[in-house]
Amino acid sequence: MSIEFHAISDPKYWLQMIAEQLSVPVINDEVHLPMMFGQGVFKQYYPCEWLTISYSKIKVYEPMRIHRLGRKNTDLIPIVFYIDRFEQLIDNERFSVGKTEHNGIYMHSSEIDSKWTIPANNKWNITLALTFNRERLIKDLGDMDNTYIQELLLNGASFYVFESFNAQMLELTEELIKCIELETNTLNYLQIYGKSLLLFYQYIKQLNLRAYPDSNRKLHPSDIEMLFKVRKKIIDNITSPPLLSELAKDANMSVSKLQKCFKQVFGASISQFALHEKMKIAQKLLSSEFKSVSEIGYKLGYSNLSHFSKAFFNEFNINPSDYLRSIKGRKDYP
Repeated sequence: MSIEFHAISDPKYWLQMIAEQLSVPVINDEVHLPMMFGQGVFKQYYPCEWLTISYSKIKVYEPMRIHRLGRKNTDLIPIVFYIDRFEQLIDNERFSVGKTEHNGIYMHSSEIDSKWTIPANNKWNITLALTFNRERLIKDLGDMDNTYIQELLLNGASFYVFESFNAQMLELTEELIKCIELETNTLNYLQIYGKSLLLFYQYIKQLNLRAYPDSNRKLHPSDIEMLFKVRKKIIDNITSPPLLSELAKDANMSVSKLQKCFKQVFGASISQFALHEKMKIAQKLLSSEFKSVSEIGYKLGYSNLSHFSKAFFNEFNINPSDYLRSIKGRKDYP
């Protein structure tokens, strides 16, 4: 089965388009999946005039293909939080998205055409999206010069932006979903609205850590797919990341193009990204394994432990030894 919808000026049309294709009514901003197709619901909430929450929780008997038709001349821009793992298709290029895939959050300009498939895997598949009004946000950001989101929206060019879930966003999405599934009284609605605004804030805050490139280039979907392969190769070889020349060859790009495109899509240079990922692993190892700082430093490829300590401090503003001592329950640490 396939469902198609497009970016329009009124967010409520999304539910109406889905309902028409399923031949069911919209009741209280909800559309329930007919039993012949499976189980589940599509819902929307409207915390404020410029922000919409779209939520779906679906279990299908046959794969369901969702097609978002790109459309120009609309100010609505979606931020999609892929809670579960999906296969996404952009201009016939396929790649996986999801909170465990290092690209769980996907924001794109309204004219971008995209598809994804809800698998028939006998489990619930959840997607959460925050759709905001571009012009309204630009107006509200008027006194915040040179932020990444402001430059991106003012540029006027088509864009794809991928982000990973940080700890705050992961926690907020889990809390928001719990509130949506409870939804028994007015207080729950207030929690839904409040948490959605906090989630939007956390996303914009993380996005604004990026440095906006001087020349934001329009990327072909095949370039984006190659960038994700490069990113995966870095993560898979984090203790000894491949040379730039090797990564560029894998991506079929020049080193210069790879560096510019990587920073445009992921918000950090390749070296910054590799170091950030390595420090996240260091933090996880320190938190979960009864090993010394030196053991973990050597495990991550550091022959000079002072370099490891400096990198960890720059990332978390605490040196690894102090971090290890601060962990609750590590009373055995000398």
